[in-house]
Amino acid sequence: MVKNFLISDYDGTYKMKPMLLEDLKMNNFFIQRFMNNGNIFMMATGRVFESIHKEFIEFDLNANYISCADANVLFNSNFELLYYNTISKQDISRIKDYYDLFDEIIGKDPYSSISDKNVVEYNIRYKDEKSKRIFVEYLKHNKLFAFYHDPLDPLSVHLFDKRNDKVKAIQFVATLENISKDKIYTIGDGYNDLSMIEAFNGFAVRNAKYAAKYESLGVYDSVSDLVDDIEKENTAKRQ
Repeated sequence: MVKNFLISDYDGTYKMKPMLLEDLKMNNFFIQRFMNNGNIFMMATGRVFESIHKEFIEFDLNANYISCADANVLFNSNFELLYYNTISKQDISRIKDYYDLFDEIIGKDPYSSISDKNVVEYNIRYKDEKSKRIFVEYLKHNKLFAFYHDPLDPLSVHLFDKRNDKVKAIQFVATLENISKDKIYTIGDGYNDLSMIEAFNGFAVRNAKYAAKYESLGVYDSVSDLVDDIEKENTAKRQ
């Protein structure tokens, strides 16, 4: 029987800023122990498959589930596809007034392959930093697209369907694994983590945005510290 279900954001949370390899290894150790004890762990990130898959290999990460593209794609531990949400050509046509700011705009499928079918993201390359600033200002206020800027490729942005969030992926897994809400714990650092922090037993890391800390039940120095408290039953609970 599943004891607990933990969901962690990746960039800025599981992989802290600045990244220290020993901290990452400590998180890996505690998460592996957590999973070995019959618990479920999900990594929830805005990154797309290509990017997060490389990190799993490079840093020897492990998870029962991987939610990426801001919950628009969900994989199991072997990166086998469980579900995905698409963006229509009609949706992407709504930003045609901004096309002059881009060098290219490419549709990609759940596995980050270029495609005009099963498109879960549009990958856009800005012409320059000025173009990026203009389009980001639009993205901050739009109601259609969630977005992710890969820190290793600052002139590239990934657009996803904003009508999904990390809570949807969590609820999907909770139903699949028959996990009750009181056994679900989340931790994050940014605005796209707010919904899952608010909806469950949610926590923030020390370098989190103020909004994430405000909505959380508490602040932890690392994911490993939260895991330790969950296993000792020392965490706060939402009423």
